[in-house]
Amino acid sequence: MAMKKQYGTYLLNDGTEHGPFHVKIQTKIQFEKTAKARKWDAEDDPNQSAAFMTWHASKLSGEHSMSFDEFMESIDDVYFQFTDEDVTGDSPNLSNPDPTDAP
Repeated sequence: MAMKKQYGTYLLNDGTEHGPFHVKIQTKIQFEKTAKARKWDAEDDPNQSAAFMTWHASKLSGEHSMSFDEFMESIDDVYFQFTDEDVTGDSPNLSNPDPTDAP
C-alpha cells in the first residue's frame, strides 16, 4: 500500500506561485503543537491547517523566512493536495484555477 504524500503550493499577492512543497512529518508535528497552543480546530478549519503546513514546509525548504502572520498577509491562496506520486512543480495554476481540477 502506497503512502499518500502531502504537498502545499501558495500564491502570493503579487501573483507569483510557489511550490509545491512536500509536507513532511516535522511540519505535521509542528502543526499539531501550534494548533493545540493556539486552540485551532483542524477539522473545523481545514484551510487554516493547509495554510500553516504549506507555510512551514516552504519555510523549512528555505523558500522564505516569513513568520506565519507575515505569510498570511502575503498570500492570496493555498492549494493542498494528497497524492501517491511525487509532485514537482506541476500543481494547479492558482492564479487561474480550473474548477474541474478540484480534488
